[in-house]
Amino acid sequence: MIYLIVVGHTIISIERIIPTDEATSARNDSTIRFFLQFGMPLFFYFSGRAACLSDDRFLVFMKKKVLRLLLPAIAGTVFIVVPTSFVGRAYRPCANPNINNFFLYIPDYFTNQIKCGGLEWLWFLPVLFAYSVVNFPIFQWVKQRYREPDRHWYSVADLEGLAWTLGTDIALILIGALALGIPFAFCFVVVTPHLLLVIVMGGYHLLRQYHFITPIFLVNAVPSLVLAGIYHDVYDVFNTFAAVMFYTFFYSQGFIDQMVLVEYRGLKKMSRHLSWRPVSLFFLIVCLCYCAPGTVRDVGYMYTYPMYQHAIDRVPYVLGTWVWIIMFLRWAQAYYDQELCHQQFKHGMRSTIVIYLIHWFFIEVVQVLITQPAQLPYGWTLLIEYTLVVSCCWVFYVAIARVPFISMLFGFTRPRRIRPKGSPLIVKMLAALLPSRTPPATNVSNPEAAVANSDDDKRV
Repeated sequence: MIYLIVVGHTIISIERIIPTDEATSARNDSTIRFFLQFGMPLFFYFSGRAACLSDDRFLVFMKKKVLRLLLPAIAGTVFIVVPTSFVGRAYRPCANPNINNFFLYIPDYFTNQIKCGGLEWLWFLPVLFAYSVVNFPIFQWVKQRYREPDRHWYSVADLEGLAWTLGTDIALILIGALALGIPFAFCFVVVTPHLLLVIVMGGYHLLRQYHFITPIFLVNAVPSLVLAGIYHDVYDVFNTFAAVMFYTFFYSQGFIDQMVLVEYRGLKKMSRHLSWRPVSLFFLIVCLCYCAPGTVRDVGYMYTYPMYQHAIDRVPYVLGTWVWIIMFLRWAQAYYDQELCHQQFKHGMRSTIVIYLIHWFFIEVVQVLITQPAQLPYGWTLLIEYTLVVSCCWVFYVAIARVPFISMLFGFTRPRRIRPKGSPLIVKMLAALLPSRTPPATNVSNPEAAVANSDDDKRV
């Protein structure tokens, strides 16, 4: 997924320095619209699935999120975003091309340019941190309730969790409507998935009884389509807030899908579900064709979600995102639902965040030093720049992977060694001196085993 993002950003960057004909420009815009339909939603969706693997208490949970999200966001802004803006200052939209001294460029960035570009591409990290904190009460209650299948409807034990949930939703509505000025209807639709989830979990025993758990997969999809339908006249004012509101649906659904993963696999093997697979796959393909963002009519700001201004284009666009998520899950379940090498899994997770943080810097460096002076045709420029950028990202990842301080700034955490209780002191000392064994293969069909292997496996 991260490599598609690098492709999109490389295309955007090259278009700033190489003039293209109308056909090439239309093809590039179509490619970017295609990536934007499922790119960031998939990031938030899989982040929600990773959040479901955590059973930490709130303070421990907060500590991990600060180290994995806020710290990389702050360090990345200072050590990555500012140098990137300086290197590409000649053509980046919010950069100041008149300052050629880097030390004079730094204060100008934090006083003037940051008002235009914000955290640039690192906005994902603080937004994900906010999602994690805001959804923590409801997610904890839902997960605890799911693990107790004998409880029907609601009991006294549910009061605390319900109070936290309703309190969080009321606070979100008040903050959004009163403090930020977002229309009340928008705020209510955003918290609707929490309310629907509480209702569904209260009667979940009936869904289990009839082997019909589909409603739990719709608690976020339906409100997102409703929001896409009612969100129109205030597009220019609330486009940033709207993107944040839409992404929370995908994050929440990722958590739910991971929670019911084992139960869903059992139901999927039933004969009545197997017989409908060809029909459902054909239906998904038809939906993708209909919901593809092929039109450029009424496109507002392309790099927000959803990009269209009117419901007639925006609702199919959001529906297409959900279809893409289902298609990616079907693909993963068909080919990767077996055992995955632990080392490969760990490096894949870690390299993703490193490439996400550093790729724009290398795009600007390669472009300024190599592709722009070479003046090659567009196709060769894209191929050479993309190859060099990905190679530089991997070299950088390998270089920092074993440097504790630098790797910590990129969200790496060291797995804790669990020692048996009551072991003699000499045994603990010897165990600390001996090298740790290579952990066993990660069974991605068993999420609990994946969590036990390493804390790093929980991070997206």
